[in-house]
Amino acid sequence: MYRYSIGTPPPNGTIVVKTTDLRTAFSIALERLDNDEELLKTIGRIFIEDHGPMLDLLKTSCVLDRREQAEKAAHTLKGAVGNFGIDSLTMIARDIEIHCREANLEAARQLLPALQSGIEDLVSSLQKYCEE
Repeated sequence: MYRYSIGTPPPNGTIVVKTTDLRTAFSIALERLDNDEELLKTIGRIFIEDHGPMLDLLKTSCVLDRREQAEKAAHTLKGAVGNFGIDSLTMIARDIEIHCREANLEAARQLLPALQSGIEDLVSSLQKYCEE
């Protein structure tokens, strides 16, 4: 379903995140919520509204070497994306959190583009899902 490989990035320096059917992830999330579609849509709308400031805080904290603040922001995003059953994205946020905890902000910064891209895909899919 979703795949994320931890380790050496491809030669061009990007992290590859392969996502396929977000509908499948949403169905997993729906199962976790006892098939309460309105609740999933509510959580989705909250994420759409709140993800931007938290992602900005994470990026800024990483750039300014504010390790603890970056770790907390990554932890928050990890939990937020975890609500939607997208394991690959959750693992990226988890890895960023771990790198921040270990004071390896350079490694955390390298994962930020993959996290941002994955969140952008999630937000786009959530917007469509919440409109149904």
